[in-house]
Amino acid sequence: MAATELLRVVRERYDTLDGTPFILVSDYADSESVLSLRELGADDVILKPIDLRTMKLTLQACLAQVKRLQRSNAHAWKPADPERYGRYTVDVQVSFSNLAGTLDGMSRGIIYLDSSGNIKNMNRTAEAIVSEGSFLKVASGRLCVMQAPPARTLREAIRAATRDQPTASVVPIPRETQAPLVLHVCPLDIKTGTGLPTVAVVVIDLSVNPPLSASIIAKIYDLTRTEARIAVALADGNRLDQIAKQFNVSSATVSFHVQNLFRKTRTTRQSDLVALLMRSSISAPVLQVAA
Repeated sequence: MAATELLRVVRERYDTLDGTPFILVSDYADSESVLSLRELGADDVILKPIDLRTMKLTLQACLAQVKRLQRSNAHAWKPADPERYGRYTVDVQVSFSNLAGTLDGMSRGIIYLDSSGNIKNMNRTAEAIVSEGSFLKVASGRLCVMQAPPARTLREAIRAATRDQPTASVVPIPRETQAPLVLHVCPLDIKTGTGLPTVAVVVIDLSVNPPLSASIIAKIYDLTRTEARIAVALADGNRLDQIAKQFNVSSATVSFHVQNLFRKTRTTRQSDLVALLMRSSISAPVLQVAA
């Protein structure tokens, strides 16, 4: 059985292995092949020839993620009042545990906080932004902003999200040479005092385009594989002549596929097509869960 088929079977049939990270070693260096492996459920992909230092760091990162989830599950999901919240808490625990793996595939950072502002969980995108340390950091288990005015705004937003009548807030964090980093603080419909997350903070980096998967937009718009690849190339900012050179085809062939893209997406201009494609960006794991 091929490794990809084994991974597919395990992810589809063995829920007990949901918390087990899978790292695949691949000969294929193109982004489409790597995305396909991630769609099957790979937590990470190491490309050949293998660099031992890269493999070591990848394994350490996956193991650290597993330990963080284990520590979180060890105390975060304990009901404050077992008789009152027992069944409710177990159901929510399962939901959040299942959601954790899906969040790791999202292009937006997601951070879960309890009613006191303590971090309960975060996905890989959020971890990468926080570990960079220029604008966000974790101090004493809490999410902190490095700049004073946005830090105060974030504290107020978290308080507003945990009130009896909670409200959502947007906290922009200015950056000198880039577009702002935006925190969307959203209340969750979960009672305080249960130990469960009550606030979700969505971290949006406006300077980074969300990744666009050819396989996903092919499903959305019923595109052929070639049409989907050309659509991704257009969304990445390539001109038609650049795409023709990249795919080793004529400009007329590329123009033919672009006309098909206009027809299938019901657009008439390239700018409208690219805008639609960027709005169609969906993380592969999210699509799998929804299917």
